[in-house]
Amino acid sequence: MKFFINIIFLLLVSIKCFGQSYAGAEFNSMGYSSSQTSFTSFSLFSNPASLSENKIIQSGISYTPAPFGIKELSTFHAAINFPSDFGSFAVGYSDYGFELYSEKKFLISYGRNIFNDFSIGASLIYNSISIASYGNSGIISFNLGALYSFNKKIKIGGSIENITNSSYGQYNNQLDRSYWFGTSYIFSDELKLSAALSKYFSEREAFRIGCEYFLLNYLPVRCGYISDPVSFTFGIGINQGVLSVNYALLTHEVFELTHNLSISINFD
Repeated sequence: MKFFINIIFLLLVSIKCFGQSYAGAEFNSMGYSSSQTSFTSFSLFSNPASLSENKIIQSGISYTPAPFGIKELSTFHAAINFPSDFGSFAVGYSDYGFELYSEKKFLISYGRNIFNDFSIGASLIYNSISIASYGNSGIISFNLGALYSFNKKIKIGGSIENITNSSYGQYNNQLDRSYWFGTSYIFSDELKLSAALSKYFSEREAFRIGCEYFLLNYLPVRCGYISDPVSFTFGIGINQGVLSVNYALLTHEVFELTHNLSISINFD
């Protein structure tokens, strides 16, 4: 039994390193290139500084039922954002895996504009891991982010995940550290381009680009590209009143397609 669990564990970790489905179909459909400079319900999972742009209470859920065609890698995210006179707060939860191996995260995040369109943010995260027949373990980690708007069209942003280099037990690098930097350019009300560079400690750096175009004022279509592993992404959304529904499709050079669906609600 333990041998079988070890094989399962190594398989899950290996596949997870080949590529990931993150929170929010808006981000995933653009190759996650816009995650550092755009605010959505799921910004606390990427760049908490983006929370400073939130003006209303907003919540969302994101679900990826079978990344790469493997249901044991299913991923769920949920978040709710609260603006205030002192900045914007958010809480979030994510769940990855299945009964033999699972990872859970609980987040509390804060983002605030400091001066001249410069914002900072931070996330406090409780990470837990559960492996059948081995037990559970939990640790605290921190993420930091920054965002700057040159004007209404150009933004740059960046974040560091696990800046504390936290790790489970006595082993190093069990919880990966990553660095992100991104920029976006809004050509018009209909068209936006974005680009980002990401680097995980255990992986090579990846270049990401994405495009969003509104066919109608409530119907955005999106596409993107990720350099490592090579992946093309596509998506579509529907924004009607307080409700936003988005879908993302991610390809992979080895595994099957990944589907991601997210739903957000604005409480005006």
